[in-house]
Amino acid sequence: MKPRILVLSTVHPAYDTRVVFRETASLAKHYDVHLAITRLSGHRLPGVCYRAIPFSKALAVRLLLAHPAAVWAVIKTRPRLLILHDPELLPLGLFFAFLGKKVIFDMHENLSRQFGQRSNDRLPILKNIFQFFERKARKRLFYFFAEDSYSADFQPLFRPSAVVRNFPALASFPQAATTPFAEPAFFYLGQLSVARCLDVMILALGQVRKKYPAVRLHLFGPLGYDLQAMTEVQALPGFAEVQENLIFHGPVPAREAYATGKRCLAGLALLRPVGDFAHSYPSKIFEYMALGLPVISSDFPLYRSVVADHRCGFCLPAGDVAALTGTLLFCIENPEQARQLGQNGQQAAGTFFNWEKEEKTFLQFVKQVLAS
Repeated sequence: MKPRILVLSTVHPAYDTRVVFRETASLAKHYDVHLAITRLSGHRLPGVCYRAIPFSKALAVRLLLAHPAAVWAVIKTRPRLLILHDPELLPLGLFFAFLGKKVIFDMHENLSRQFGQRSNDRLPILKNIFQFFERKARKRLFYFFAEDSYSADFQPLFRPSAVVRNFPALASFPQAATTPFAEPAFFYLGQLSVARCLDVMILALGQVRKKYPAVRLHLFGPLGYDLQAMTEVQALPGFAEVQENLIFHGPVPAREAYATGKRCLAGLALLRPVGDFAHSYPSKIFEYMALGLPVISSDFPLYRSVVADHRCGFCLPAGDVAALTGTLLFCIENPEQARQLGQNGQQAAGTFFNWEKEEKTFLQFVKQVLAS
C-alpha cells in the first residue's frame, strides 16, 4: 500500500501553481495523496482525493472555521506525512508532530522580513506570535524552502531541510506557436500591489499610450500586500487615463493566464526593495522565460544573475517610469530583438530553471522524511 500524504492549506486556492500543480501533482505519481485546500475549482488532479477547507480573508474567521476543518482533515485522513503551506498552520503542525506525525512546512516566503509591509499583518503581536511558533517549529518540523536565502534566516534547524525552488513545470506551458495580439500587449502574472510596481506600470503605460493608443496590459492575479480594493487601484496616479488599456483578469489558474501571455510582447516582474523581495526570485520571471517572453525585471543582483546573465530581458530601477516606458517602446518597435531575448529565456528555462529538475529534490526529500 502506498504511503498516504496530506497536503494542507487554509489560504491557498485549489488552482495554486506551487501547492497543487507542482508539488501535489508530483506526489500523486508515487503516493496516496489527499489535498485539503480552499476554493475548490472544477479542474481536479487525477488520483488525488480533495477535501474542502472554508476560506476567508480574515484570519479570525479562518481560525474559527478553516482551522477546525484542517484538524478534522488530518484526523479523518490519518496520513503518514503532513505537508503544510501556511505559517498560520505552524501550531497545528506542532500539535501533530508532538503526537508523532511527520510534518513538513513548505516556506513559500520569508515572512519574518515581510511583517509591517503588508496591509493585513501590521499588528506587532502577529509577528511575536509567528516568531514564537516558528522557533518551536524548528525543533520538530522538517522544512522545504522556496529560496536558497530563506534557510539562512531560520537557523539553527534541528531537522533536515531542502531547497525546492519555485520553477515552472514546462509541461504546463503552451508549446505550439500562437498568433500575437494585433495590438501591442504586455503581460503581468501575480499579486497586484504598489510594492510590485503597479503604479509604475500604470504611469509608463500612459506614456506609451500617447504613441500607441491601442496598447494593452493584461494583469492576472488578485489584489494584495498593500492594495485591498479596486477603489485603491483606481486612485493611483494616471489610472483614469489608461483604464481602458488595462485588462484585469483576476486570479485564474496559471494555465489560463499562459494562453494570453504567450501572445504578448514581454512579461513584467518589477518589485520594489521591500521585505525579502530583493533576495527572492519572483516565480513570474521563470514563467515568462518558459513562455518565450522577454523579461522586464527589477535591477537587483539576484534578478540580474538570471535576466542579464542569460540575455533574456531587461533589468530596470524598480520605480523608474521613464526606464520602463523606454523598454516597453523598445519591445514594440524592435520585435525581432525582443523575440531573440524571449528565445534565450526559453532555452535557459528548459536547461536550468524548471520544475522537472526541482521535482527530483522534492521527491527525494519526501522519501527521506517518510523513511526517517
